[in-house]
Amino acid sequence: MITRIVMLRLKDAFRNEADIDAIARQTGEVFEQSALIEGFSIGRPSDVHTKREWQLLFTLQFRDQDALEAWRSSGLYRVLFDQFLAPMRLRVRATNWELAMTTECELWNEGLLSVECSAIDS
Repeated sequence: MITRIVMLRLKDAFRNEADIDAIARQTGEVFEQSALIEGFSIGRPSDVHTKREWQLLFTLQFRDQDALEAWRSSGLYRVLFDQFLAPMRLRVRATNWELAMTTECELWNEGLLSVECSAIDS
């Protein structure tokens, strides 16, 4: 499983709550249209320090690197990143990660958190 993490910094004119909500919603609608994306999350900063630098976070899960590369060359990707987001974004930072097996653990104060199985045994 490959996870792509994309952080998006918006231009000042688009950093209001209404625009951020609309961008997140419309981006999610595009992600839902791709059979290449196994799952996704859209996040907002949880603290003021992060909010100064980044306004949105996308995590996308892909079956393998080939599926990720197919997504990045797809028409949906081109429309989303090169047309829809391009005029509103100031900066994009993206990284790709191959994740080991994960499981979900219930934490008494946090809800659900994915952790590696090996972390539970140590």
